Amino acid sequence: MEIQKLKEYVKAAENISNMLYANDVSGAQQIIGDTVKNVNNIYLGYINRTDELEGRGIEVPVDILLSQMQNLMTAIDSKDTIMLADTLLYEIKEGMLFFTDIENELGGTQE
Repeated sequence: MEIQKLKEYVKAAENISNMLYANDVSGAQQIIGDTVKNVNNIYLGYINRTDELEGRGIEVPVDILLSQMQNLMTAIDSKDTIMLADTLLYEIKEGMLFFTDIENELGGTQE
C-alpha cells in the first residue's frame, strides 16, 4: 500500500469528521461512500496479511481492527452522525496511521 494513499485517507477521515461536527451532513454524504469502501478494503487487506506481517515481526491487532470497522458500520447504519464522526476521527484515522507505520517499517513507497 502506498503511504501517500494512507495519508489521504487520514485526511479524509479528519475532513468528514469536521463536516459532521459542523452539521454539514450533506457535504459529508458526498464523500463518505467512497471513503468507507476504500477504508474497508484497506483494513481487509491488512487483516488478510496478518500471517505475513507477523512473520516479519509486526503484530496486527485483528480484533481491534474488526471492532473499528464494526463501529463504523454501526454508526452508518444507525445514522448517528456524532458516533460516525468520532469513529472516523478516533478509530479509523488511528487505523490508517497504524497502517502507515507498518508501511514505513516495511519500507513502503511514498507515492
